[in-house]
Amino acid sequence: SSVTGVQTCALPIYGPLMSRAQKVVIDEGMDWVRLVGRVPRADLPELYATADVFIQPTLAESFGLAALEARTAGLAIVGRAGSGLSEFVHDGLNGFLCATDADMARAIARLVAEPGLLHRFHEHNRTAPPVQTWDHALAMLDVAYAAARSRERP
Repeated sequence: SSVTGVQTCALPIYGPLMSRAQKVVIDEGMDWVRLVGRVPRADLPELYATADVFIQPTLAESFGLAALEARTAGLAIVGRAGSGLSEFVHDGLNGFLCATDADMARAIARLVAEPGLLHRFHEHNRTAPPVQTWDHALAMLDVAYAAARSRERP
């Protein structure tokens, strides 16, 4: 028997690629992958609580709010390098940032093969909140407005 780190990977895939993704999951025997389709906002905390990894494969992700929510919930994040995820995913510390699909597959395989690494990512993401919080954003706005007011002319 083998021990794997990833118990569940829930993917909110929908649209024209859903049937192709379902076929791959079935053909490859990936019973640890759940394709959940669109998820109502109210159901996200429960979904995150049952998953180990959040995968954000999109190439044009300007920020990655869903990935940030998953990271805040404690999930390991696997996403694209050069995207907005680099604001809160630090490669090798709390997830992986990957340049290609093949790199993403290797990162996921590594999390499956190294349960200690997955656990370390979970612990970090549960205990080290990202700076992207409302309190932080509001404090930055206060500083920006104070700077703008100091430059006002009477």
